[in-house]
Amino acid sequence: MPDQPRRPNIIIMGIAILVAALVPRLLGLDESFFERMAYGLFFGLLAIWIMNFLYDRISRG
Repeated sequence: MPDQPRRPNIIIMGIAILVAALVPRLLGLDESFFERMAYGLFFGLLAIWIMNFLYDRISRG
């Protein structure tokens, strides 16, 4: 059984998908499909890592 509730994980994934889809376009890094996929993967994973880090810090108090 996981220690963390399921809801924050779903919220984190939703935000990461939005970040992965929007940030490369907003920065003008979507020249080709492969660039869009690479930058989307990078920014999405970065968003997941940052939000998990912040969630751990907040939940510990």
